[in-house]
Amino acid sequence: EDDRIGVERLVARARRWLTDHPDPRFFLFLHTYEIHTPYRTPPEYVKRFGDPDYRGGFQPNTKYFRRIEKAGEGMDEREHHEVVARYDAGIFYTDERVGAFLDWLDDEGLLDDSLVVITSDHGEEFLEHGRLGHQQLYLDPNLRVPLLFFRKGAPPRVIDETVELIDVVPTILGMLGLPDLPGAVGRSLTAYFSGDDAPPPRAAYSEKGTSPGQQTVITDRYQLVEDGRTKDVSLYDLAADPGAERDVAAERPDVAARLGAELARRRDAARAVFVANRVVGKAVAQPGPLKEKIRAELEALGYLEP
Repeated sequence: EDDRIGVERLVARARRWLTDHPDPRFFLFLHTYEIHTPYRTPPEYVKRFGDPDYRGGFQPNTKYFRRIEKAGEGMDEREHHEVVARYDAGIFYTDERVGAFLDWLDDEGLLDDSLVVITSDHGEEFLEHGRLGHQQLYLDPNLRVPLLFFRKGAPPRVIDETVELIDVVPTILGMLGLPDLPGAVGRSLTAYFSGDDAPPPRAAYSEKGTSPGQQTVITDRYQLVEDGRTKDVSLYDLAADPGAERDVAAERPDVAARLGAELARRRDAARAVFVANRVVGKAVAQPGPLKEKIRAELEALGYLEP
């Protein structure tokens, strides 16, 4: 067992906090690990998506995933279906709890002038590129996350543009009429909601670990991945090849060069912001060795390689 708070308890705590702090101006951040390894959604939800007759050896934790990867044998169809079912069950269960919380906020009159944002830090991979979980954070299954902005009475819209999580804070500030955040590297998306001229398309940037890890830029059509150690570059046409299985860098050198330059620019900008924040911020003590319990929890969540 770990000390993570399930979404049901988390929502209950949020309701208590709001009841105990009847301030018309508040900021509330709720973070749940419900849709995450180890998958612990109640069995009745798993049965909605999985096979009730499944009796295999699947265990919903990262250690089991790593054992599967190390063996290099993959999963049989029923086991793979069970893994995805556990993940889908977690999404459904969390959606119900968050929906009930939003209904409560509405009943209390707290949604009338509030902004609600729902998002995630990463997606999940189910052997699309040979691994399970979210180790390959530079690949498409892990880069695609939900991003919803909700204001009561606003007409619904679906915006089909590539944006980034660094855009969330500037967008929140813009929607609330607050000043921009100095040094923010993202951009406000409010023009998409207001009908004003939208900002020009921009490639999204992501990296796995610090240099020399893997870095990527991705547009509405193409994804370029660079290996920080070897400097090898791969290019994928996601419109023709959604699974990013065929490298077309040699066939489209113009696109590879353009996105390679964009990747270098975004990487340098990210490094510059990091250095600037270290300079202006307080000195941070060097971390000591992780306690065994914390290490085990991080491994279970997929944030450390065993």
